[in-house]
Amino acid sequence: MNKRSADEWIVLGISFLCLLGLAPFAVIRLTMGNHWVAVMDIFGAVCALSCFIYVWRTHQTRVIAPLIAIVSLAGMTSNIYRLGIDDLYFMYPVLIAAYFLLRPWPAVIATTLAVMVISLILVNQVSLFDTVKAMFSLLATVLFTFLFAWQRNRQHEELKQLSRVDALTGAGNRRALREQLDSLIHLHARDRQPMSLIFLDMDDFKVINDEFGHLVGDQVLKRVAELIQQRIRSTDYLYRYGGDEFMVLANHSDIATTHVLANDIRERVVQDRAVTGKAVSMSVGVSEYQMGETADQWLARADQAMYSAKDSGKNAVSIAELTPKEI
Repeated sequence: MNKRSADEWIVLGISFLCLLGLAPFAVIRLTMGNHWVAVMDIFGAVCALSCFIYVWRTHQTRVIAPLIAIVSLAGMTSNIYRLGIDDLYFMYPVLIAAYFLLRPWPAVIATTLAVMVISLILVNQVSLFDTVKAMFSLLATVLFTFLFAWQRNRQHEELKQLSRVDALTGAGNRRALREQLDSLIHLHARDRQPMSLIFLDMDDFKVINDEFGHLVGDQVLKRVAELIQQRIRSTDYLYRYGGDEFMVLANHSDIATTHVLANDIRERVVQDRAVTGKAVSMSVGVSEYQMGETADQWLARADQAMYSAKDSGKNAVSIAELTPKEI
């Protein structure tokens, strides 16, 4: 069974609460003779039930979440038009729920529009003073909920970014590499554009740490990442794969083009002596993606090519075999 996302549980929970709240009121209003409002409640309950079943079965919320928000806002505005200020307090949870169903900026536009329409409705039903009080309390709810949702989303994006970036070098980490590999392999099945991996492993990095210390070793890693980033294209991606290992994902690049890129990176690194005054070399493996292979197989071929470069004497670039070996 697929694990449900937080967005799914939010939509399912709000749909269930709407159904739980609307169904009894529909019955009560039918018995009281408020047929129009009862029909609106029944319509809302049916929509809530349908959305619940759809999300439960499909796990899809992209269309359903905005639909629930719009129907809820429109339905409550209609009820206030029919029943007046007595039904106003139901609007507050609906306004708050909109920010769980929509992104902050679309939510603030939709909720503010609903408040403006309600204010026009109330001004013809109650005193100006009561209308202003209602409008102020509704707008305050909109503002505070928007600020909370905006701050929450901003922090979420920051945490997401931090979880995918190597703190020392600023390159992507192994998790980010895996996500990008899976994404590009999926796209490759459709567009068949070439793409290649460059596996770079520093030669004798332990000697640098032993001779100069780990702080200098960290500076060397940062410098190597800078040199790689300066050489690759804007469409390429750099990742720190391990302690002294880096990975470049060369998008839309065949094996010949990527081999030239890998050799240029190797030469830049070995010629640069900015940190220790001594040359730093790298052994490099290159592998082009083959249709049908998994990310692990693709990575393994690049890894095997890198070790071939080390076995040949280090400070070299080796191209992976065309057929993946058994993993």
